[in-house]
Amino acid sequence: MNIAEKIKVFERRQIVVVIIALLAACGISVIFNNLHMTSMAEENTRFLTRFVVLGEGREVSLILNQAQVSNFNSIKYISKNDSSKNFILPAKAAFETTPNFINSLVYDLATTNIKSEISSSNGDRIIYEFNRFKLVPYAIFAWLFFVVMLIPQAIISRRRLVEQINHEVIIEKKISKAEIAREVRHNLRTPLAALMRIPQRLPSTLRNEKDLLDITITQIKELVSKLDESKPTELAKSQNTQIYDTLLSARQEIKEIVPSRIDFKFEIEDMISSDLVDHIPFELRAILSNMVLNSVEAIENHGSIVVRAIENASHVVISISDTGIGVPNEINPRLFEKDFSYRKEKGSGIGLYHAKTFITKWSGSIQVESIDGSGTIFKISLPIKDKASWYLQNLKINVDTNIFILDDQQSALTLWQQKFSETSFLNQVSFYSHISDFEKDSSKWTQNSIFLIDYDMGPSSKNGLEVLKNVPKESLRCLVTGHFDDLEVRTQCEVLGYYLIPKSSIESLRI
Repeated sequence: MNIAEKIKVFERRQIVVVIIALLAACGISVIFNNLHMTSMAEENTRFLTRFVVLGEGREVSLILNQAQVSNFNSIKYISKNDSSKNFILPAKAAFETTPNFINSLVYDLATTNIKSEISSSNGDRIIYEFNRFKLVPYAIFAWLFFVVMLIPQAIISRRRLVEQINHEVIIEKKISKAEIAREVRHNLRTPLAALMRIPQRLPSTLRNEKDLLDITITQIKELVSKLDESKPTELAKSQNTQIYDTLLSARQEIKEIVPSRIDFKFEIEDMISSDLVDHIPFELRAILSNMVLNSVEAIENHGSIVVRAIENASHVVISISDTGIGVPNEINPRLFEKDFSYRKEKGSGIGLYHAKTFITKWSGSIQVESIDGSGTIFKISLPIKDKASWYLQNLKINVDTNIFILDDQQSALTLWQQKFSETSFLNQVSFYSHISDFEKDSSKWTQNSIFLIDYDMGPSSKNGLEVLKNVPKESLRCLVTGHFDDLEVRTQCEVLGYYLIPKSSIESLRI
């Protein structure tokens, strides 16, 4: 929906609100008028009853005449026993007794009865005719006042809507540009890595060609670095907390740019899958890619680079270590300064400065440990904001808790058995390798039970998520799987309220 369409929708809504307000005001005025006039008619009749009982016909006529002049269109007195007592006020109403559609629409009737046990007039009726739309003009006046008061608010709201839409469009454009920049940056780095290997293989006799190639490579790297200079405030919508998925993507991207002469490893601790860490995914991937490329440049021949991400207390720590030429200690403090470059004659000095800028904005820190000639280790530390809703820190077991474990792999059952053998709760655990055997013991399931169910049940038509749907909802339901890195599985656990335990975390699970 474009801006013009959104504004039209907003204006149509305003018109609908105004029309509904008018109809509501008119409807309320009609209802209130009906209640008010009916109440007046009943009160007036109760007052007249005393005079009717005393036979004061003249007083009755005068009171009704006053009431008709003040509030009613006409009043008819109909006697039950003596037709000579019948009369209509005003008299001309007697000639207008033929009903028609307009009169029936405009006028309403309130019929009241004379009630007296000591008078022959008991059962006489007084019919009051009144205009049901008498208060509508006042309602319209109140509605007009409401509309006049609403106009400035509508103008302000429309202006704010336009500003908000324009702001969203600008943000979307910047995000799109940033995503395009990320794609370009990613696509440039692979051929760039290949180009960086060529100068080392050129013979010294081709010095001019080698220098030209070095200059070209440097220019391309500067362009890539400039693509990294996106402002986080402009990309607020791309903020994310699923750092595990970001690291998986980074690992896949970086593997493509590391030359085969280097032994490269990217290890991610499984526990990080439950950590929620503020970051911008493509920026963090760009930072890690740039730092790995720096390590590649620092390794002259063969060597190794290891990227390791672990959970350390309340932080996720990402280390990038290499066996390159290292950096002297006196240079270390300056590595994160803008425009500072070490051992790169044509280096821009942007990469590490860019990395520290973003990591600091994410409330993290970056440090370097290096000895000249002995390699370098960079450590990025990012605070864990929270844990995923499916994360289970420990199993709380009581003496009356029944534990049911279902896994089609004997090795997993053995691992659980060893885990519980270290506690005093082993006799409370039931182990199953088939769903049919598990379901046969459903009579033992209670709200106080704990269910540890494998996700992949082999040839069975059911998976662990489907099995957990049939156990008591008040029990502790846990999906135990090696597919914890599957985003769909994690999302399902969050939606259904299940806990998720990576199989690799069984040993470290606290009981």
